[in-house]
Amino acid sequence: MRAGKMRYRVTVQKPVNETIRRGIPNEYEDVATVWASIVPSKTAESVSGAKRVAIGDYEIRLWSIQGMNETWRIVHGTRIYNVVQTDEPNPLLKETLVLAKRNKKDAEN
Repeated sequence: MRAGKMRYRVTVQKPVNETIRRGIPNEYEDVATVWASIVPSKTAESVSGAKRVAIGDYEIRLWSIQGMNETWRIVHGTRIYNVVQTDEPNPLLKETLVLAKRNKKDAEN
């Protein structure tokens, strides 16, 4: 992958402690700020009670970070991407492919 495709500056975060409320860690700490590419792969909608929530699946490519797993998240501006799976498609390039989900509420883009 050429560096020109990695045009988004993102912050990679990991959970600070094991305190989990409703299945979600409540505190995160920054691990690194790196360049990444964010590409939507598919989007689905679900209705939760009276709210309509769109759940998007994204492919995020970034430079390798040791120890990244499914409890981590990626922050880009006000958008938060929860890591679903990580993979290193080409270890020679030292990049990581992250499959992530993002919940988009009502008017948020």
